[in-house]
Amino acid sequence: MTTLSNSNISSARAWQTRRVLQKIRDGVFSTYELWRLKQTPFVIISNNCWGYELYSSTRREYNTPFIGLFMKPESYLKFLEGFDKYISAELNFVSQSKQGLQPKPYPVGTLGDDIEIHFLHYASEKEAREKWNRRVSRLKLALESGAELYVKLCDCENCTTGQLARFHKLPFKNKLSIGLLEFKHTHHLQVPNLRNKDTHSLIDGARLFKKRYSYFDITGWLRTGKIKRSFVSRTFSLIS
Repeated sequence: MTTLSNSNISSARAWQTRRVLQKIRDGVFSTYELWRLKQTPFVIISNNCWGYELYSSTRREYNTPFIGLFMKPESYLKFLEGFDKYISAELNFVSQSKQGLQPKPYPVGTLGDDIEIHFLHYASEKEAREKWNRRVSRLKLALESGAELYVKLCDCENCTTGQLARFHKLPFKNKLSIGLLEFKHTHHLQVPNLRNKDTHSLIDGARLFKKRYSYFDITGWLRTGKIKRSFVSRTFSLIS
């Protein structure tokens, strides 16, 4: 029988304690967002799992197809630049991405000839297609019903300042970019402390969302379109 050392037991207890504290923190943040947003209608387009985490925290139905997937900057920008065309385009699939090695097997979708969608958290092309089409229909219905559209970009996946500039020239009213790059724009948030220690790039979308109150009050953005910190976000940043 293997006997755990005192250090291993202490490490396991510390990990469990952190998990409990994180769940409590996430519950506090979610409660605040539910209270502030109430039934405020919105649609999120995000280039990675940051958007999924937002829907999860606010307990909303997915009225966007940008759930459980990611897009590299060039594909994402081309999609947004041709939004009306591509949101209604037929989703197809390829056997292998043209944009480099995949970290694991997953469906790779295409819109037109040059836009790739990495369905990272999907088991099959069938699942990806069905959920994409269903959520595109919800997105269109939500926008027709008056929901505000919010578009977010992280400067991950080797995003450049030139691509950030293209993003902020897009005609969408509610845009937000977040990242390590210095870029002078009122709707860009530079977060140099949120760097992955191993890759030296921006932390992934899910972790970036967990840290949201360290860089702005997300409820203010979704209620007013304004990107700023608040007393509450500054307070929450102490535990994020």
